[in-house]
Amino acid sequence: MITIDGRRIDTPAGTTILDAAAGAGIYIPALCRHPDLDGLPAEPGFAGCDLCVVEIEGRADPAHACWMTTEPGLVVRTETPSLRERRRAAFARILDGHPHACLTCRQKSGCAREPCSLNVPVGERCCPKLGRCVIEKLHDYLQFSSPVPLFRRDDRLTQKSALFAFDWNLCVGCLRCVRACNGLRQVGALGAVRNDGRFRAAFRAATPEESGCRFCGTCAEVCPTGAILDRVRHEVACRRACPAGLDVPSYVRAIAQGKTDVAARIIRAAVPFGRVLGRVCHAPCEAACRRGAIDEAVSICALKRFACDTVPPEPPERAPATGRRVGIVGAGPAGLSAAWFLARKGHAVTVLEEQPEAGGMLRWAIPAERLPADVVADEVAGISRLGVEIRTSTRVKDLATLRRQFDAVLVATGLPCGRRLNVPGVDQEGVWNGLDFLRTARSGLAPRMGDRMLVIGGGNVAMDCALTAREMGARDVTVVCLEAEGQMPAFAWEMRRAREVGVRIMNAWGPVRIGTDKRTTFRRCVSVFDANGRFAPRFDDAQQMSLEANGVIAAIGQQADDSVRAAPEFFAAGDVGGGPFSVINAIASGKAAAARIDVSFGGDGLLPDPEIPARPAALGAGSGDASRCLQCDLRLTLRTPAMPPAEADLREVSAARAQEAPAKEGVLKLFGADRVLLQITGTANLREELGKYVSNERTRYFAFELDPYYTKRESELLQAYLQEHGRLPEGVENLDDLY
Repeated sequence: MITIDGRRIDTPAGTTILDAAAGAGIYIPALCRHPDLDGLPAEPGFAGCDLCVVEIEGRADPAHACWMTTEPGLVVRTETPSLRERRRAAFARILDGHPHACLTCRQKSGCAREPCSLNVPVGERCCPKLGRCVIEKLHDYLQFSSPVPLFRRDDRLTQKSALFAFDWNLCVGCLRCVRACNGLRQVGALGAVRNDGRFRAAFRAATPEESGCRFCGTCAEVCPTGAILDRVRHEVACRRACPAGLDVPSYVRAIAQGKTDVAARIIRAAVPFGRVLGRVCHAPCEAACRRGAIDEAVSICALKRFACDTVPPEPPERAPATGRRVGIVGAGPAGLSAAWFLARKGHAVTVLEEQPEAGGMLRWAIPAERLPADVVADEVAGISRLGVEIRTSTRVKDLATLRRQFDAVLVATGLPCGRRLNVPGVDQEGVWNGLDFLRTARSGLAPRMGDRMLVIGGGNVAMDCALTAREMGARDVTVVCLEAEGQMPAFAWEMRRAREVGVRIMNAWGPVRIGTDKRTTFRRCVSVFDANGRFAPRFDDAQQMSLEANGVIAAIGQQADDSVRAAPEFFAAGDVGGGPFSVINAIASGKAAAARIDVSFGGDGLLPDPEIPARPAALGAGSGDASRCLQCDLRLTLRTPAMPPAEADLREVSAARAQEAPAKEGVLKLFGADRVLLQITGTANLREELGKYVSNERTRYFAFELDPYYTKRESELLQAYLQEHGRLPEGVENLDDLY
């Protein structure tokens, strides 16, 4: 048991006074201290900020609360006139090399920043942290009134990278960033330079890259000033971009640490198709990866494949049986993902599939060269092992009858029918619908075709048809589509892969007819969509061409099976619920639909959190592409240090406290018992003005700031309050006080 500012506090022995006070809601200023950096060394000779000094009964000299530990009976005072003067002197030393216009700018309350009302030159203005800078908050809290010169940037002390801006002009020598880089992350890119006894952070080489910076952003997170700033908004972009919500940073980090089993467990806790996604996902996470702004995105998809191919699956956690039964129509990625989710929640699931094997488009539409049938079968078997019943070769004709057999029915039939190409000659031999062509090829019944094939369409199915034709021996494959190259709906990597195997792509041509002489005629497509974005192609009949081919594959889109349509009383997922979707989007849609079904049963719609590995102590270079990950998520796990109270020196109104106020010009703020602001008053004598309110029952607390131009400052504060609250404080009744 110790006593701080008259309050008895029960705290374990060995706790720092700073932590004990924070636990009791008592603020002690401490600039160089950060809760995640305690115990980490800074630089030889570094003495700290000297702001956290406190007085201890029985000791002659003040002690630093950040390292002084508690012991039974300790009596501590955190606020006395001598402590305030020492803190102001320490803060003056900190500001000695940190000229900053906004600290003393009288327009900063409610400042719009552009244009500057005081006409401060652009190069001397405040940093972007105006209003949330720790130095600014401490300046107000300590009632610091010494003049601070305008900020004049030395461009030699500024550096930039793709993600961060470094302005060492604003460094106050707290060395939080150095301890974070060297101790917490063990990267070692940052060090400290010392000049005239003052410390300043700096890179150990000429540039961040040469210093070995990993661009993790930890330094920006702990920096209390604008010395290190994000140039773009910080976020865990890969995780946000994943439709299925995979915890990308965690499994990539696990791989970098050599914990491939943990990585596979994290992936399989979120999706049932880790091996499939490692081969066919279009990887929106990689498109969003922040590493791409520096050099190249991390190969996230390949890492997923590595983990799930390397580690055999383990039975996932499953909740006790609920007695609820769910019927799912369609065993594609959406339907099977929903079944996997619902089975893990303890529900009995039956999947009904028309084809002889489960998998949907995974099994029947994607070329085997990209997605082997045994990989799909392995993932499906894992879902079956959860207790999911999968009935293949079962066509559902009547959803209403099915609904009477189950507590809920999910329709996940996809878009199994290819759209018909409406031109003369489409019905002759040697012309295939795209999906039918792929199904035939994947079933092992090779379609009869020649060595010159023509594919009509610009989407992913068209690319898959072209790749399958090449895989099956076609020597010359040409894709012709309406869209210009930048408008094609196919993924860029699908088109790139097709071109790599020799497929030719011809843009902005539409079919006119398919001749019996093995020649297909096309006309130039001028535009595909109208002004409202609707599909309405226009053509130039004067520009035509013809191409000769042994066979034509029409892959111009997909549509639902009209015999099975979801009504409002059924749940829907995947393409039939709003597609066409990519594989990862179909999986995400299946999970979302399963969550809705679980909630309809009274569940929470959530899966258990996967086992996440402890954050590593180091971000040093490892082996493989996983080590290139910036680990953006770790920055968000850092705790937030205590900030100075919003109203700096809030004290109880009493005769004794009134004597602590200086007999100088300034602005007095008065608060009620609920700490709500009642009055803002400019005065030539703060002590004398405060004395008028000692016996006032309504006023309980006060704060003040020194300012020789107190009438102007009073007006500024009242205007700022009016701007924020839409009204004046209760004690201000005359609007003339604003002017």
